Amino acid sequence: MSSQVAVVPGILPLVLETPMSGPRPQHRRARPLDTDVLASGVGPARLQSPRGNLAAAPRDRADLPSTALRTEAAPPRDGTVRWVATDWDHPDALALRRRMDAELRPRYAPFDAERAGRRAGPPNAREIAVTWLAYEGAGPLATASLRLLHRSDGADLYEVKRVYVHDEHRGRGLARAALDAVETSARALGVARLFLQTGKLQPEAIGLYERQGWRRIPCYPPYDTDPFGVCYGKRL
Repeated sequence: MSSQVAVVPGILPLVLETPMSGPRPQHRRARPLDTDVLASGVGPARLQSPRGNLAAAPRDRADLPSTALRTEAAPPRDGTVRWVATDWDHPDALALRRRMDAELRPRYAPFDAERAGRRAGPPNAREIAVTWLAYEGAGPLATASLRLLHRSDGADLYEVKRVYVHDEHRGRGLARAALDAVETSARALGVARLFLQTGKLQPEAIGLYERQGWRRIPCYPPYDTDPFGVCYGKRL
């Protein structure tokens, strides 16, 4: 099986290949609404990175240390899921997020008037430290991203964005694996606490996060004005 290499500005080129039946990764330190997961499999190969704390969060993806991510790729074999680090604007990531939007839109459409002017806008590509994609063969199965959220009060933070599993590949643990990949990337940057936002009408996402050790917190800006927002935090 040929390897697929993704290059992310500020992050090492990366290819991960993991047996579908392999163990969960062991980490070392190192909605359409900006929402998250609809489903949950298969974990990325272990990432290794140097220990260390950042004095302050990088202001932009270009400021991310080039040694942020290192890998030990498992040997490829038939029936593997490959986890690839790439850009927010990668066509396969865009396609999966469009599917996510189409799936969630009907849930929230009846409340559009109530939420008008109160929803946060989507991330932009310069805020995204890394976007993870899971592949089986040439087909993208799942995605999740790590975002550096710039806040007006200067209290910038990292958050998980747009975790989604293709509806034909749910029940395989891919959502858990996507979270693992983003959390590992955050650890590699010295992030001590990670955040995320989802929606009240997404019980699948809420259940996943709580099972994975995320704790519900008051919604932080820019999600604090959305009556359907639900926020979580997790210490890494």
